[in-house]
Amino acid sequence: MTAKKIISYGLAPFFIIAGISWCSLAIIFNWDLGIIYMYMAAIRFIFLLIVEFSFPLKRKWKM
Repeated sequence: MTAKKIISYGLAPFFIIAGISWCSLAIIFNWDLGIIYMYMAAIRFIFLLIVEFSFPLKRKWKM
């Protein structure tokens, strides 16, 4: 399996599982959900930006 296929089909489930896990931990440990969501969104944005620069799906989409 190529890296592009893993990224195409693996990122969405990864982000869903990570989001559910972080929200569950925030509820269990009584963390502030707003701050946790802000960190999750920032990390997701940076990660997706890095992935898009590193592995563009089409050459014309390369940033």
